Amino acid sequence: MSLFPLTKIKLLVLGALVVLLISGISIFRQFSRPDVPALMRGLGVAMAGHVAGHLGQGAEVVLLCLPPSESDFTNRQWAAFIETLKKQGVVIRETILIDNDGTSVIGVRENLDITRLREIAEQSRGARAIVSMAGALKFDSAEIDQWPADLPPLVLTFVPRGHAQYDELLERGFVSMAILPRQNSADPPTTRPKSAAQWLDQYWQIIFSPSTR
Repeated sequence: MSLFPLTKIKLLVLGALVVLLISGISIFRQFSRPDVPALMRGLGVAMAGHVAGHLGQGAEVVLLCLPPSESDFTNRQWAAFIETLKKQGVVIRETILIDNDGTSVIGVRENLDITRLREIAEQSRGARAIVSMAGALKFDSAEIDQWPADLPPLVLTFVPRGHAQYDELLERGFVSMAILPRQNSADPPTTRPKSAAQWLDQYWQIIFSPSTR
């Protein structure tokens, strides 16, 4: 009996196994890599969910935004944040554009000037909060001392720097809630986040003013 048919079968089986192996590696790589656009959008959705939960259904807010970014990923994230706020019942009374030309401090632009914020807050009495997507806040304690008690509190999101300088603002209730980057940890994460919610929990910290608890 000729061995050719058996050898041919072995080669066909081996070829099929190689194809399956290559396909498996391709699928593994596809699902092990984060989908960056989906992740960025999901992070905006996750942040907005926490903010909406803090503010409550039907809360009226004034929203502070930056001009569109050069990054399409960032623009999608911002759009997802706003869309989710609305879907969860937050009423955006007014959207105010903040110029992206603030003073650069340690590589971070402080776009939100306290004087400009005071003007906005004075015109926003009755709002549940001023929700800022405009980056870092430039302030000093003396200016906060003169802040009228009847102005709406600030909710800080998308702040590109740690929270040390915001501790006082949170303690005094000037900021009622802040979503801030976590400080450098002595125990860095050993696993890559697989979802936007995990990304938020791992790299961001949600802090509330004691006055809101």
